[in-house]
Amino acid sequence: MRIELTEDDLKFAESVALQRNQSQRQAGRADGLVKGSSLGRDLQGAEAELAVSKALDLPWDGKWLPIPVWDTWKIDGYDVGNLEIRSTDLPNGRLILHHSDKDTAPYVLVISDERPIYKLVGWIYGSEGKQKQYWRSNVPRPCYMIPQSKLRDMKEIVEKLSNSSK
Repeated sequence: MRIELTEDDLKFAESVALQRNQSQRQAGRADGLVKGSSLGRDLQGAEAELAVSKALDLPWDGKWLPIPVWDTWKIDGYDVGNLEIRSTDLPNGRLILHHSDKDTAPYVLVISDERPIYKLVGWIYGSEGKQKQYWRSNVPRPCYMIPQSKLRDMKEIVEKLSNSSK
């Protein structure tokens, strides 16, 4: 599944990313080096969330909560609809999960190597991805790395969404 973001979409995602990043800096969070800084990570995440929102016709306002509120909200909240979004700009990139990720949530992988075109390549429930065979400890932050070939087809998410709206 592919979706192209417009210039206005990209500007909106950038404003969301800047707000998220500023909130984290004000809360004293370390600037994790991803794409050169945490701002790169925040931008990639906001664009991926907006791409999923548009592709699946789900509302997304990019609202960002102050860090203490966000830390609590993140336990039960979701990125878009009832979905968690993960993204990478690597064409063969994997969906990354951590021990603290929700077991029952569907996680969607978005590839942004052809920005402004985004590919929703598949999804997996957290519990399905947290399997021993996907664990990688040879990376800076050990995690589960699920190959694209092990992800469920996006058609299943589309079906679930259409059934839930009936």
